[in-house]
Amino acid sequence: MRLSQFTDFGRRSLIYTAQLGKDKKTNVREIAEYHKISRRHLVKVINQLTHLGYRANGFK
Repeated sequence: MRLSQFTDFGRRSLIYTAQLGKDKKTNVREIAEYHKISRRHLVKVINQLTHLGYRANGFK
């Protein structure tokens, strides 16, 4: 099965925030640098996740 790049970036972002723990927060820049992906594209992914209701404690 192949994932779209958009889906892959969303999956990576959710996994990254889940690994942080409850008291830690992160931002798009940190996730993009960790995964070496485009910050501009990741902003679109995070906005879509937020719109869908994924308001993880990890996002600032």
